[in-house]
Amino acid sequence: MAATLFAMFAIVLTMCLVGPQAVMSSVCHGGNCRKATCADMPNARGVVLVTGDHGRVERLNCVPTQNWQRVISINPLSPGGCGGNLVSGTKSDRFGRQRTLCTRRIGSRGCAEITVNPSSAYRYVKGRITGFQYNTPDGFPWNFKSLTESYVDGVSITQVSPWNQRKHIYTYAVAFGEGLHGPHCPCNSYSTWNPQPQFFVGRNYTCAEFPRLNNLHLWHFDPQDHLFEGGYSCGPDGSRTGRAPEFEVDTGRSSTDPISLRLCMDNNYLDEDIGLDFGEIYVSA
Repeated sequence: MAATLFAMFAIVLTMCLVGPQAVMSSVCHGGNCRKATCADMPNARGVVLVTGDHGRVERLNCVPTQNWQRVISINPLSPGGCGGNLVSGTKSDRFGRQRTLCTRRIGSRGCAEITVNPSSAYRYVKGRITGFQYNTPDGFPWNFKSLTESYVDGVSITQVSPWNQRKHIYTYAVAFGEGLHGPHCPCNSYSTWNPQPQFFVGRNYTCAEFPRLNNLHLWHFDPQDHLFEGGYSCGPDGSRTGRAPEFEVDTGRSSTDPISLRLCMDNNYLDEDIGLDFGEIYVSA
């Protein structure tokens, strides 16, 4: 018992002596700024401090990415930074301010897709996205839809086989918030309308609910809720967090299958949408 306590004390003492690395401020391009992530610090290891919402200092636990190959990068401010059939466009928020985001094409419904062929075999996939919601996405509204359809209002990340068969990797869903009548996240505890994800999603998902809204928030991209960065995000364990962690998935086998990122909605952009301002997907053997 004494030896165990001594070992625990040594670990805590080491953490205190070593401490986190220097604080990293927000990453800005043009007029758009976002919170720094581990992807912005590829050589960082362990706890890193970053400036979060309202100037608060937050802690990230980063793993070096030297052995990770970046296959998808979303940056709407750079030429071709959206990729696939996502488009970069300037959107107005409810205050009339302009923000450049990657979205589906005007008038489209269903999914807009980026598909990339990794340059080498991989087994592990990790990544993170952030964005903004428009109007009222529905989370997991239709449990009968398959992986090839727009089964989620959000982002679907999959492997695509040579026979065009998909294997689920991770899903980011966006649903109604407190005070609105509509589908909520599966982890929602204050509503009975909280449809569960499809069986193929399993526990590999994060769902964001934008906060209680009024009519001033609707029909605009909401600048006050940075999806998976602030507001409410939760996973299959039901825990709520303001900032969704970077996901990492073991696909179970080595593969060279293409990686696909799809931005999906079951209605057209006039009814609901998500605009992405950041996204990175990595693979590793």
